[in-house]
Amino acid sequence: MPFLGPSMSATLMSQMASQGMVGPAGKFFADACGIGAMMTVIAKPFTTADTGTITGVGVGTGTGLILIPTLISSIVLAQAAQLALIGPRMPSLASAYGQALTMEAAKITLSSVHSIVFLGVGIVVPASIPIIDMEWERNVFSLGTAFGFIGPQWPSLAKAIAKGSAIGFKPAVGQVTITGTFTGPTPPGPIPGAGTGSGVIT
Repeated sequence: MPFLGPSMSATLMSQMASQGMVGPAGKFFADACGIGAMMTVIAKPFTTADTGTITGVGVGTGTGLILIPTLISSIVLAQAAQLALIGPRMPSLASAYGQALTMEAAKITLSSVHSIVFLGVGIVVPASIPIIDMEWERNVFSLGTAFGFIGPQWPSLAKAIAKGSAIGFKPAVGQVTITGTFTGPTPPGPIPGAGTGSGVIT
């Protein structure tokens, strides 16, 4: 399934509730984070390192990117501390967010094309997804502001969330299954080999 903002919002609300955070503003905060993440991630490109059978053209499909929740939450927490967001709930909020983003990233749909390997597997290359923290911050901040978050700490919280998210995507890996058509030459015919591919997140 594609990366859906409302799905991440619901997941984040559940994670927050498990940490005892059930305030009335939680839904709006979760929506800002979930929809902001979707706006940032959807349609981002990635590259793959392929192995399988060459020479031909292939199409790759896959589900999920693997993120590290503790990396995300630790960066959110560290950035928040630098911005003087040191309330007692901040560690729980950072943990809930890291878990939610990781869980939703596991549902992402990967679509790709491959010009040499036509039957095999493509592995998403870490750091090949161009996630920019300033874009993420802008999306979360603007959505939160529209939902009524106009306090002096909201810009800092949006920045902390974006920083943790962007760094969290750096080591992201995933896999696509490649199928396609042999294009020659014959001989030698299809042979084992390697190549690269490119795709987008949906």
